[in-house]
Formats: sequence, structure tokens, C-alpha cells
Amino acid sequence: MSELACLVSGCPPKETVILVMQGTETVQLSIHKPLSEVTEDDVAQAFLASASPH
Repeated sequence: MSELACLVSGCPPKETVILVMQGTETVQLSIHKPLSEVTEDDVAQAFLASASPH
């Protein structure tokens, strides 16, 4: 997990980025809030969103 400055217009000033290793693939989750505010539900929702077709 890393907390980074969010450079996207309209995004909160900090975002949390989580890398999840799945076999040979890596999934990147971005949660647009500081690490100290991230909940287990935020992580679950980000993971579900990454798995859904865009």
C-alpha cells in the first residue's frame, strides 16, 4: 500500500494505491482517500470494481 498525491482534477489531495498479486498478474486498486481513512469495505469495493468489465 502507498499513499500518493492525487493529480487527477477534482480528486481529493491524497489517494491510496494497493497492488494485489494474482498468480502472474498484478491488480492495482486506487482508493481516493488517505490511507488513514481507508476501510476494509473501501478495499473490497475497489477490488470488485477492478474485476468488473469496463
